Amino acid sequence: MRFRLLGPLEIRAGEDWLGIGAPKWRSVLAALLINAGQIVPVDTLINEVWGETPPAKAGNLISIYVLRLRRLLGDTDSTLLVTRAPGYLLRLAPGDTDAQVFEALVREGRRAHAAGDPERAAAQLAEALALWHGSPLADVPPTTLVETEAERLAAIQLPGLQSALDALDRDITGVQLRLIELTDQHAAELRRAAEADQRAARAREALAAELDGAASLGAALAREREAASALSAAADAAEATARAQADARRAADLVAKAATEAGFQDPEAAREARRAGDWRIQADREIRDHEAAARAVAELLADPDLDVPLDPPADTDGTAAVVDAARQDHDEALAAHDRAQHKAEQLADLTPRLTARLGALRPLADEAAEARRLADLAAGLGANTLRMTLSAFVLAARLEEVAAAASERLLAMTSGRYSLIHTDARRGAGRSGLGLLACDTWTGVDRDTSTLSGGETFLASLALALGLADVVTAEAGGIRIEALFVDEGFGSLDEETLDEVMTVLDGLREGGRMVGIVSHVAELKQRIPAQIRVHKGRSGSHLTVCGQME
Repeated sequence: MRFRLLGPLEIRAGEDWLGIGAPKWRSVLAALLINAGQIVPVDTLINEVWGETPPAKAGNLISIYVLRLRRLLGDTDSTLLVTRAPGYLLRLAPGDTDAQVFEALVREGRRAHAAGDPERAAAQLAEALALWHGSPLADVPPTTLVETEAERLAAIQLPGLQSALDALDRDITGVQLRLIELTDQHAAELRRAAEADQRAARAREALAAELDGAASLGAALAREREAASALSAAADAAEATARAQADARRAADLVAKAATEAGFQDPEAAREARRAGDWRIQADREIRDHEAAARAVAELLADPDLDVPLDPPADTDGTAAVVDAARQDHDEALAAHDRAQHKAEQLADLTPRLTARLGALRPLADEAAEARRLADLAAGLGANTLRMTLSAFVLAARLEEVAAAASERLLAMTSGRYSLIHTDARRGAGRSGLGLLACDTWTGVDRDTSTLSGGETFLASLALALGLADVVTAEAGGIRIEALFVDEGFGSLDEETLDEVMTVLDGLREGGRMVGIVSHVAELKQRIPAQIRVHKGRSGSHLTVCGQME
């Protein structure tokens, strides 16, 4: 998990940076980040959130804020934000906050500058300054702890880093000028070396021309001696060749005479007619076998039993009809092939145009698909795994505020046992986004509101109504809801709980708000002086007013 302190307080969620909407949550998280790795007592967190005027149940509210921060950070197993008496501890790895990265880059830049590496130092300090996107902890309510940390970070940033960057820029400019000078000198030396190579090459070419291709004078003399020896050997070889040619002519005349006497046209015909002894023996054996087989077949054919009538003549007319039908089928197949080929050519002409039209429609199809995905996402379909509609998502933000305000009321009515939190978990195959859970501090379990008893459900409903009134009042610029009516539910309360509820309602009345109760509970008749009673009869219902109405 990554955090930004050099500007508005933000957390990294996937590839995006997200702000924290509730100011009190920002105060709690800022105190934990400033003291990362250390236990921050609950009293310190209360002081950071409310100062010297905390509410009566401030400790319980801090617990609720910590629980919501864990959910926001994805810390489901409480390994990042740990509960440690007498408070909480936030575990961070090096580099989890931009402030840690900023200080590390500043240290690296100063070490690089001290080591004589101005380019690396300038890069490190420029990267450090790029991390700033506003005043430190700009959206966190100011406290002594927050202001001290902001002043400490600002003191590191200005003006030292900017002046150090200016000095490094001057050093880099000097080094670059010196590099240009050395580069020019190196190029001049290379030119002089190239000219020397050209002069040496011309000298070598002149010497090679004098030696007629020999590597040296000694090599040229050795070559001439070898040429003389080769001429002497060639003369001897020419004489031997003449003698061999005369012998060959005499042998050819003898071969031609022998071939003619043997009945062949020339020696080549004699060579072609020559066969190996094994071949002649095998051929003679095959001839004798063939003659024996021929005699055996002749004897079999001379047997009188083989004198039988011949088969009737073949049906040439039927065969001709079959041939004509086959020829017609062949002609029809050729015609069908021509038609298919013509259609294939037409389709080949139409294919590029169809491809072009489909390519032109692809951006529109992509836009339509994107619009469809957005519509499904807003309607709680498609990739929206929570099945939360856009309206439910907007209302969920308001419901969180109402639940927070209602929790303060419900904690007072249940002696600190129950508070309410928003949940976006789905129930079965239905949609999500507007669910509530009851946090039971006695058991440490977040319960579904459907598991509450009748009296507890009434208290939760009353707390939500009061919380909604508080949120509406705050959002409407101070416009107050002057009247509140509670219809039934008092019959499900025990005496002690009824007293707590009446105490809360009396507190609302003391603030100038009119509170009306619709109930049949007899005890309320004794506790509420101003009453409007409804009497029903055969002719209809009528009202009577008891006590003094304000």
